[in-house]
Amino acid sequence: MDTQVLRWRTEHAFTLDVAEFDAAAAQADQPEKRDDCAVARATLEKCAALYRGDLLPALDDEWINSHRERLRKKYADLLLRLIRVCESTRDYPAAIRYTEALLVQDPLSEASYQMLMRIHALSGDRAKALRTYQRCQPYCTRI
Repeated sequence: MDTQVLRWRTEHAFTLDVAEFDAAAAQADQPEKRDDCAVARATLEKCAALYRGDLLPALDDEWINSHRERLRKKYADLLLRLIRVCESTRDYPAAIRYTEALLVQDPLSEASYQMLMRIHALSGDRAKALRTYQRCQPYCTRI
């Protein structure tokens, strides 16, 4: 057997984290899951928990980069929706947590810093809003 070939043994039970994430994201996109805040939040939180970071980070082949970017974007979109749901229900600690997770994905995102500052201000913590501004100042052109 060639050592460069991977053979999948389908007779054994298996799961793929990417397939689970895609399935959960598809569920989150169903209209009935979006209309009820509690259901939407639970579904989106399940998706967020399933994302485990970049797909096959050790590989730098062109074929994997497009899949990696698609998953990254889907995760960021799901986080944005989750942040909106948490903010709309005034669960600011959760909204802050998810916004911080979004900043881990893209630490140079001016929009994410703005969102985080707004949520800190809405929660009544102006000091954290100011610290967030100071944290992003070296990266952001204007806020």
